[in-house]
Amino acid sequence: MSGNRAVYYGTEHGLALSETLLPQKLKAANYNTYMIGKWHLGFADWAMTPVRRGFDYFFGMYGGSATYRTHMSYEGPRKSGYDLFEDTLHPEEGLKHQVVNDRKGTFSELLYTEKAIEKIDESAYGASNNPFFMVVAYSNPHAPIEPMDRDLEQNSHIDNEKRRAMAAMITSMDYGVGRLTTALQNTNQYNNTVIIFLSDNGGHLMLTDGESLGSSNLPFRGAKGTLYEGGVRTPAFIHLPHYPSTGLVVVPAATGCHSNACVWIKLANSLSACQLSM
Repeated sequence: MSGNRAVYYGTEHGLALSETLLPQKLKAANYNTYMIGKWHLGFADWAMTPVRRGFDYFFGMYGGSATYRTHMSYEGPRKSGYDLFEDTLHPEEGLKHQVVNDRKGTFSELLYTEKAIEKIDESAYGASNNPFFMVVAYSNPHAPIEPMDRDLEQNSHIDNEKRRAMAAMITSMDYGVGRLTTALQNTNQYNNTVIIFLSDNGGHLMLTDGESLGSSNLPFRGAKGTLYEGGVRTPAFIHLPHYPSTGLVVVPAATGCHSNACVWIKLANSLSACQLSM
């Protein structure tokens, strides 16, 4: 969100409020801004929550992980609690905060995709003519590994049970990304939308008790939580069908970054100050 390393700019409660985030810059440029999925940048104070940090709308979980159907926090026995919320910041009415307690039993990827498509449709057919910025942060394949039967069946060719379950979690995310892409195409917004796809870290190989999660970072060494290639080298791309001939600022090197996510957010921050010529 800031393009800076959290170890230098965070606090024990979340991302420092002194940081100006990308959605705040885009709001200043008259974008409608939406955050859907995993926040994990702090909620110790309302000022740390998404709609107080540049987003008009938020649907998802405040914490770092939650169960996929019951939506309970999955960060240890002392940090358990229900974690599915919908927040809207109205210019006149202020913050509207709602606990979403009627979607238990529905897989979170399906919920996030559903809400994201609603906002894509709203951007195309709603009253506002403003461009939109949307972050869709799927939690899959973060632990707990709780795949849907549909996705397990598609990966039935994988013999290893743990690996098959992990692949199924990724398949679910892939379905979601595909549905969002189709929604952009169906609303004639695809050719005018920059899509940035990235991951925050390499695969988490096992839990603290030694249980395998079915991940693999081969041929690289290391995993999530390390600075080896397996921990920091991740899939990423930018997609823009109609590349602008002017106005695009490229950041060839980003000081203080140790992952491509950090580099690319710095690039996005530079883009927020540009007028793209389509």
